[in-house]
Amino acid sequence: MADEWGATSCKNPHSGPDRRLAADADRGFIERRIDPVGHALPHRPYRKNSYGGRAMTIGAIPFGIPNELAFDYAAGAIQRYGSILKSAETGRIVGHLQETGMLQSLLSNATAVPLGPVSAAAQVGGAVANLVQNQQIKKKIDVMQEMMGSLQTVQIASLVTSVAGIGVTVASTAIMLNRMAAIRRDVQDIATRIDGLPAKLREIDLEKTITDVETQLDRLTEAPHRRDAVQVVTAAESVLHEKFGHLTEGTRKLVIAAKVDEALLHALLTAISLCGTAQTRALFWLDHKTTARDRAVRQTDHLRRLAFDMPRDEMAKRLSSGNEGAARIAALASETRLRMASIPSLGQRLVELGVNGREYIERAADEKDQPVLILPAAA
Repeated sequence: MADEWGATSCKNPHSGPDRRLAADADRGFIERRIDPVGHALPHRPYRKNSYGGRAMTIGAIPFGIPNELAFDYAAGAIQRYGSILKSAETGRIVGHLQETGMLQSLLSNATAVPLGPVSAAAQVGGAVANLVQNQQIKKKIDVMQEMMGSLQTVQIASLVTSVAGIGVTVASTAIMLNRMAAIRRDVQDIATRIDGLPAKLREIDLEKTITDVETQLDRLTEAPHRRDAVQVVTAAESVLHEKFGHLTEGTRKLVIAAKVDEALLHALLTAISLCGTAQTRALFWLDHKTTARDRAVRQTDHLRRLAFDMPRDEMAKRLSSGNEGAARIAALASETRLRMASIPSLGQRLVELGVNGREYIERAADEKDQPVLILPAAA
């Protein structure tokens, strides 16, 4: 069977004209598991997953569950920064939070939630509550929410609507595409309501930029059906990288205006988050972990500069929604930045462990028992 972006299994994994593994010693990863005609290449030992496809052997990725650290977190000994858990005493990273297929399944019914900054949190919370009637599942969700701390209000809405992800998102590209289309419709509705987009955003042709992101997500959605899946994902990732720059630059131009529309700014921040998340997912799928690490460092710097341009006290003056709107925007921007800032150490940890990026995504997506897993840091 094919995985999310076209890695296929076959009856004889050793067949095909090209059996090489494209190893890159300098970056410490194995780049491909399929040859140019789509045959699977020999790799690590596998077990059957719940779909009948291939997944990593149990224990190949040393995942733990949130319960193991919940007591230390509740006691204040561990603090969360984005998807990173750190020792409050030493500041040392103790683990990386990673969302799973179970969490995405729980949230799948909430994908139609409006992107508006106020209503989304309440509606998402209600949708999740309706899904976790089973007491065993509810306990796991409660532990996850406790570990995520303040991610129970505006930020959990961001998780659902922007696919910001905990760690590397395991949301399907079809879900990403649907959410980007929702952002485009929001921007069009906002433009109509405020009688056109601000001139600064027309300069970067915002609507075309969002449409271009949609096009690349659409290509990623088609990748499983193509023999040249690696080339398709590589090309799409390159364009997404360019559009991330356009979106951040456009947002910087917007926030320095005397008056700022909160809904428009929320949509832009959500688009930035989704675009960055899709890039990260693509780079991990390609097993370009070092590139993902270095890219995330630069993109976090872009988001940090954006934060300097939108201090909360100044945004309270520029937004018609005042202090409450500024608080919502600050929370969304902070969580987006911290999530991106979590990627470099995760990428480095996978390099140290010798874990293939695509297999990491598959293992997390295959998890149906825990909503969030923890990848321990080096001892």
